[in-house]
Amino acid sequence: MASVTVSPENIGVLLDSDELRALDIAAVNSPSNVTVAGPKAAIDALKSHCDDQGIPITILPISRAFHSRYTSIVRERFFSYGKGYCSHSSTEAPTFVSSVTGSSLNTGEVVDIDYWWRNISTRVEFLSATQSIIPLADVIVEVGSHAVLNSFLTEIATELVVIPTLKRSRNSLVSDVEELLRALSRLYLSGVDVNWKSVQPPHLIAPDVALPPPLWNHTGPLRQGKFFDFFERGSLDEGRASSSSRVQHGVLTASDFGYIKDHVVNGLIVVPGAVYLSLALEIPTPQRIETLRGTVCCNDSVLLTI
Repeated sequence: MASVTVSPENIGVLLDSDELRALDIAAVNSPSNVTVAGPKAAIDALKSHCDDQGIPITILPISRAFHSRYTSIVRERFFSYGKGYCSHSSTEAPTFVSSVTGSSLNTGEVVDIDYWWRNISTRVEFLSATQSIIPLADVIVEVGSHAVLNSFLTEIATELVVIPTLKRSRNSLVSDVEELLRALSRLYLSGVDVNWKSVQPPHLIAPDVALPPPLWNHTGPLRQGKFFDFFERGSLDEGRASSSSRVQHGVLTASDFGYIKDHVVNGLIVVPGAVYLSLALEIPTPQRIETLRGTVCCNDSVLLTI
């Protein structure tokens, strides 16, 4: 089997030759991608032809020609295993959009062994099925061990949010549990009501902790605050093109403000945003503020520039 970056309208023309007529269109994945199936010799010939024409093609690591005429050799065995299986679409179940038919099943429609045989032996109408989903949903979740359909879904359902669940990567440092939690977080941010109690049972959730109230200094003018004192002691650079502005530096250390040492990201101190706001309020009003910038100098000090 092979994935070919070509439109469904043009794949027929591409396969219209003696050596390629042994191939079947196994799936219509998107407006720009189809999957073909057939004998290895024909797949190799198609790859050579696509390479010559500059058409992207990927040989899939699948040893069976699913969704093609070649599945007929297992038909009898398939029906013997699935004999007697039958279910029906009902009004109580979620809408069943089928990639066999490319549309949603009607209430009461039979989903039996014949249906599932068509599911493995005939063309996958993924493009049509996804187009049928668009009016029914705001979010599409791809449930599977790898987000193999993500690119097709985002190409088709351009106005919907498409969320994968798991991603296959041998070198990934992210666990499957973390990937699933990310998917749930994206669902929540997309407006989906997530049952977080099922994700994190109540007995595993830490109790609420009462935080101490903020300590406000209600005395003295703002310009006499603590942070600006360090700038008054810092170096002053008057070498700016504009005479109405200046650059002034000051260093805040953990010894001056003990709580700064607790505001660490990846091992480095990061100045809290509240410090920049305090500086903006404490600077004398005649001075125009152009920038407030912080640079990490070492593990216990930060250079601030205004």
